[in-house]
Amino acid sequence: MAQTIDPMKAAEIRQMLLAMICERLFGGGRWLADDETRKALTEKLELFGLEELDDPSVGTLRPTLLGREVNVDLDLITTFLGMWETYEVLYNLYTNGLISDQEKREVEDRMDEVPEVPTDMLRFTGLKEQDYLAAMEAVMLPLVRRAFERAERLGLL
Repeated sequence: MAQTIDPMKAAEIRQMLLAMICERLFGGGRWLADDETRKALTEKLELFGLEELDDPSVGTLRPTLLGREVNVDLDLITTFLGMWETYEVLYNLYTNGLISDQEKREVEDRMDEVPEVPTDMLRFTGLKEQDYLAAMEAVMLPLVRRAFERAERLGLL
């Protein structure tokens, strides 16, 4: 007998994912995740059971039956949750057709103005990781919000 997924459960998970994104993008808190927040978000996403280990030797994942039913692009979801590095956010949005080449270049130029300091060097500069994330967020967040709205209109989420 073929396994089936309750469509209500898939719809409920999709709504929870969208609520998580809206809270991160529009809730007034920090959007870009620091290491601790990224770990907590990863654990929460794992509880949904949308992916499973495909090849343990390389750590690749594949969608579960539920993941296929929910049918969301987890790379895009985690992009909107602020879980990627800043350059990866732009790449993910651009390759999904959610930002134009011009928008991408404009934000990259503005990002270049934010001094990038390796995490292990932050303690020597007086710049805190949170300060760096806040500066990058100020540059990127308006574009990411617009991209999220486009993704919703296009039915990508």
